[in-house]
Amino acid sequence: MKFGDSPHFAIIYVYRLRNYSGSAVSYDLHIGDTVICRVKNNTKYEIKVFKEGEIELWGRTETRASMTIDVKFGQEYYLKCGVKMGLAIGRPEFNLIDKSQGKPEYESMKGRTQ
Repeated sequence: MKFGDSPHFAIIYVYRLRNYSGSAVSYDLHIGDTVICRVKNNTKYEIKVFKEGEIELWGRTETRASMTIDVKFGQEYYLKCGVKMGLAIGRPEFNLIDKSQGKPEYESMKGRTQ
């Protein structure tokens, strides 16, 4: 996606690579109180954000995990999601990945785009 001369949004590329470990665990990803997508094994999403400033992204399985991104219009963010070992089931895991690594990982995925 290309931004125009004066973009009024940012893009968060949310993805979860195919992985056997924790593959049955999925969770909703939220910005604040709003669900923006369902993070499942081997899925990717392109989320446009129309508000600058800090946003909290979070998900919950047996526990809640979150991270904050300071969103700037015209920027692209790559959020690599996963599942960490938990007590009973896996816990959400989030990593903000540099574009040089995130873009090729995201684009190479043959998973479901939602």
